[in-house]
Amino acid sequence: MNVYEYERMMAGLNHAQRTAVESNSGPLLVLAGAGTGKTRVIMMRIAHLIEQGVPPGAILALTFTRRAAQEMLGRMGTMLGDCSHGVTICTFHSFGLRLIKEWSQRSGFTRPPRLLREGEQQLIVHGILRRLDSPLSLDRCCTKIAWFKNAGVGPDEMRRIAVTRFDRLLAEVYARYQATLAGSHAMDMDDMVLRPVEILRSNETLRYDCQDRWRFILVDEYQDTNGGQHHLVRCLEGREQNVCVVGDDDQSIYGFRGADVKRVLGFPREFAGAQVVTLETNYRSYSPIIRLGNEVIAKAKRRFGKRLMAARGIGPDVVCREFEEATQELRYLAQCVHRLPCPRNHIAILVRVNEYRALVRHALRQSCVSCSGRDGVAVLTLHQSKGLEFPVVFLPCMEEGLLPHFNSLGDAKAIEEERRLLYVGITRAQDRLWVTFSRERDGYARKPSRFLEAVHR
Repeated sequence: MNVYEYERMMAGLNHAQRTAVESNSGPLLVLAGAGTGKTRVIMMRIAHLIEQGVPPGAILALTFTRRAAQEMLGRMGTMLGDCSHGVTICTFHSFGLRLIKEWSQRSGFTRPPRLLREGEQQLIVHGILRRLDSPLSLDRCCTKIAWFKNAGVGPDEMRRIAVTRFDRLLAEVYARYQATLAGSHAMDMDDMVLRPVEILRSNETLRYDCQDRWRFILVDEYQDTNGGQHHLVRCLEGREQNVCVVGDDDQSIYGFRGADVKRVLGFPREFAGAQVVTLETNYRSYSPIIRLGNEVIAKAKRRFGKRLMAARGIGPDVVCREFEEATQELRYLAQCVHRLPCPRNHIAILVRVNEYRALVRHALRQSCVSCSGRDGVAVLTLHQSKGLEFPVVFLPCMEEGLLPHFNSLGDAKAIEEERRLLYVGITRAQDRLWVTFSRERDGYARKPSRFLEAVHR
């Protein structure tokens, strides 16, 4: 990368993006609103560090999915070419596996622990429950063990904090499960994060080696980190605390996986002296879409104060339609999709619960609209749409009991996450957005979602 090319890329950044890129040292929180160019900022920050003389091998970027890691690697190669060789860009799990392999070699093992095969965890836990003659549910035990591992809580700590009889029984199952894995030199998927944390905490030499090796750490989608992933980052940070996290508290939607919006909100307190840079210029959507997103999320009770601005300017208004019953809504969706003068793969229909995907697909097929493969309409859950964008988006079934989901009713924290889920859905749209709901569904009367107050005004 020559100087001219570097300056050209820097000149394309807006002021906030450039501030995030050029903050060289110390903890940094980049609040990247939807569509504000966070991946570009991460790539340019890596380029800037290299331009300032930081060895590529001293830079570690962690993300959540293989797709995101591959996208970042591809963009890094295109942007920096040979200059990027040595930069580590990977998922938390693949990085954890790398550390486990290194620790195994240092400890004299000929091979790292093997990964459990599908269904093997259930067999092990089932055997433990039988030996203990325990009344605990197999599925619930497996879910709870995964939850504690994602929170970074091992069996010993689980025993220490256990209060109820159920907790004590679960702690015993958890301890025996881990002992069984250790005895067979095996691990499950969740161990790929928990095990490195335990190793780094107990092995000071390896911890210092890792901190010296990766002196600049970047974490993508920080709002999605669970407790174990957060502990791993804390183990890797060196004395200089060169930790840059990029995320958006307004898009924290994975509470069921152990993610907690408090990790983003509390970053400035946890990392004393942290700089906070807010990206608010949205390059994805027209202003009516951004206006609706802003109005929906502004009512969230716990968030950083930010308001997106649409760089693309004015576009078509958001369409909000009410129907007497759900079959009318489905017919309307199919008719709209059929009439739209755009490729089918430019269209997404996003629903809250998975079972409604089949109903939407059936309605589309009855109108001869493809909804399979790369060339068809994308019919996804709102959770599946995270990180994606489409020129045209439909948000059907926007009713109380569906969004917010009935499981969240009465739980203020869960309701807040449901609001953020709608915000994620809205901000997937680039050009056109439809929001629809029905007064009757599945034989029951329905009310419009409380989150649609902004639409009704």
